[in-house]
Amino acid sequence: MVTPKISKRKRMRSKMFLKKSVPFLVVSMVIILGGLVAIGRILDGHRYKDAIQWIWFIGTFLATQLINLKYIVEK
Repeated sequence: MVTPKISKRKRMRSKMFLKKSVPFLVVSMVIILGGLVAIGRILDGHRYKDAIQWIWFIGTFLATQLINLKYIVEK
């Protein structure tokens, strides 16, 4: 079986990517889930609560993916 040799430069880039992306992932999950919980508690009994939560989830998810692509993946 042949194993491809990975250059030291690529290994270092992957380590730096992990150092930057894992904390960003944790923070973005806290923001998304915290927002969903906060909306659920604030709008308890409101008839559009579910729709607002879906809008929050989709909007913040897409925003975090855009930030991840622009500032973490490309650098």
